[in-house]
Amino acid sequence: MLVSIALIALAAAFPPAFYAVHGGRHLTTAAALDQEVIEGAKRLSFLAVTAANLAALYPSPPPGYAAYTRQIQVDDITVGGAVVMKRVTVSTSYVLSGTQPSVGMVTLIAR
Repeated sequence: MLVSIALIALAAAFPPAFYAVHGGRHLTTAAALDQEVIEGAKRLSFLAVTAANLAALYPSPPPGYAAYTRQIQVDDITVGGAVVMKRVTVSTSYVLSGTQPSVGMVTLIAR
């Protein structure tokens, strides 16, 4: 009797645990796809860091990841009229059980 109660409790916990692991996998994948763009931006020359260049190098959806959508934004940060830094913002979203979670990363690149 005690074993059957324990098995019922274990069976009840399985769906939420599976959902958490499944959601965590998507979250980790989205973060890795964001990090790929951030690292790529750091390898480019300062003047080559533009949203158009990064979008060409890292398209949306990423190859092999059709369920993910990536958005890239590059903003110039100026001091005294001169561009001294660029803020690169990457956001990757995916569909999970009717919701669309999103992961985002931001980095600054100095001249």
